[in-house]
Amino acid sequence: MAIKLTAMKNMVYEAAWHYDHDEMTATQAAMCKYYCVNAAFDVVDDAMQVMGGVGVAGDHRIQRIWRDLRVDRVSGGTDEMMILTVAKGVLRQYAN
Repeated sequence: MAIKLTAMKNMVYEAAWHYDHDEMTATQAAMCKYYCVNAAFDVVDDAMQVMGGVGVAGDHRIQRIWRDLRVDRVSGGTDEMMILTVAKGVLRQYAN
């Protein structure tokens, strides 16, 4: 979990730096969105497993975060759209 959290943090910081310097590309934004949402979902899913029945039963905060992340995987572009955007950007980069 710690590895994914650190990777997400660094990826977001790098994307924010590029955005602040007007160097942000659609490919980079798509990579950041795709990886961070999916990694966060994995981390929360692992946290729910660590918590056992408490994590899935009732009205626990981790359950709310898990549901919110399910929505985040679709909002702003589905995983498939993000993968397509990244693929186009990578192909364009190496076609030149």
